[in-house]
Amino acid sequence: MISKLVLVTMANLIVLTSDPVTEVSILLQQALTKIPNPSSDGMVREVGKKVAQRIYNEDASFQVVLPTRDHMSAVHLLAWAAASGRAGALEENIVKIGQLICLASPGDIEVYSMCREALEVLTVMFMLVPDAFSRFSSNEMAVFHGFIIDLVLNCPDRYVYTSFYFKL
Repeated sequence: MISKLVLVTMANLIVLTSDPVTEVSILLQQALTKIPNPSSDGMVREVGKKVAQRIYNEDASFQVVLPTRDHMSAVHLLAWAAASGRAGALEENIVKIGQLICLASPGDIEVYSMCREALEVLTVMFMLVPDAFSRFSSNEMAVFHGFIIDLVLNCPDRYVYTSFYFKL
């Protein structure tokens, strides 16, 4: 929840500090109407907006630092490992994580919750850096395709795969 709040605050700061007619600003404004989820994360949305406005009003020297590919890769790996429902999956390699997800046995509810939270954070990260997909190498894109397939088709937790499906 904290990371989602930080990322939503950053998105609002980018909107406040950038030229309102730039493509990034327009995309962020549109995305902030749907992400985070208006029904379940309304408080995160409002608090993020108010914190961003307060930072903007009080500190003109504030500099926004966007998530890097390393940040996105780390959250991506966390979501993928958590989709297996097993806490120790983060220590495995990507192939083993995919195999763990394909096992039909249900995992730990808290680990699945962490997966859903990581998916929310990853969504906000991609919202902050809309051209991140175009920066992926072909190898990274193939790994990301495997991630999508595992979460949409193979994940045994219904809430994880439906949540991910709606974020695509």
